[in-house]
Amino acid sequence: MHNYDFTLDRIISETEAAGLNGVSRDTFRRRIDRGDGPPKIRMSPRRVGYRLRDVLDDIKQREMRAPNILSAG
Repeated sequence: MHNYDFTLDRIISETEAAGLNGVSRDTFRRRIDRGDGPPKIRMSPRRVGYRLRDVLDDIKQREMRAPNILSAG
């Protein structure tokens, strides 16, 4: 039997994805439009979502790229 976490594959809203990133929805949209973020999933003509796993992976990658201000100096 596989030990698979299906909750990471659930689709979250743009508002939820922005909240997990600690930014406003507009800032999150700008980041996505620049190609700097998780892939969109088109849910309807006017609604997009994001796979939770992709959002969390993107946050992890962003944190790894960020300079560690505590070790500077």
